[in-house]
Parts: sequence; C-alpha cells; structure tokens
Amino acid sequence: MEKDNGIYSLDALAEWLNGEIGDCSVLITQTQADRQLNLASSGVPLPKALRLEMPIRYSICQHVKAMDFPLVVDNALTHPLLRDNDAVTELGIAAYAGAPTHYGNLQPFGAVCVLKRSIHRWQASEISLILRAASFADRVFASTGNHSPRS
Repeated sequence: MEKDNGIYSLDALAEWLNGEIGDCSVLITQTQADRQLNLASSGVPLPKALRLEMPIRYSICQHVKAMDFPLVVDNALTHPLLRDNDAVTELGIAAYAGAPTHYGNLQPFGAVCVLKRSIHRWQASEISLILRAASFADRVFASTGNHSPRS
C-alpha cells in the first residue's frame, strides 16, 4: 500500500482489497443518519450522482455500523434485511461482506465492504481480508484526527 503524507491512503487500501479478493467492488464508508459518504472505492460502477455520497436507503453499510459487527450475506436478493434495499433493487448488488470501522473512542463510524453483482459464497479468507482492511482503516482514521472527511 502507498503512503500519503505519512499515512496510508484509504484509496490505496480499497485498491489493495479489490486486488486481493478480485472480481468485486470495494467501498470504505462513513454512514450518517440520512446519508452514506463514500470515502474511498475501487471497482465500483456507481452512477455519478452516487459516487461520493448516497441517500441512506442505498446503504448496506448502515447495518454494519448499527450492529457494530461484520455482516456477510451470500445472497442479498433473498436476505430479509437487504432484499428491499435500493442497493440491491436498483444497483444490482447481490452479495455483500462488510466490517465496521471505528474512530477515536471506538464508536462505529462506517464500514469497509466488498460488493458483488452475483450471488457469492464468501470464503473465510475473504472475510479475514475485509476484517484486516477495516482494522487498518481504523488506524488511518485515528491518525488523521478528522472523523468527518467529507461532511
């Protein structure tokens, strides 16, 4: 991963995770009450209007933040929590795996997630990579001293 002003960049982290898992999209997010900020991404084919932020109805990461626990869904099309989410119904997300990120006092902040447009059976090695990336993102957020980079 690359350094940016003495810290690792979230963009480099997203690119690394995409390269490790392959055939996927990666988002690093901050979720708020009414929206999700996309802090970094790799391989995400989002409409231009949703690239930097999106209404909360498109956010799957909001559930990860609310639970403060990883969410791994092989088939979002039938999952009761996700099947009616706009990311699934409008953007075609079919599989999701995400882990919470934290800032400062360890309050949940958002998520590092991997999205697929086809049903996918997540492997333990993939989940481990996502958890590792989320832990790294925590350190990036702590080192920047800025918990709200795009709000």
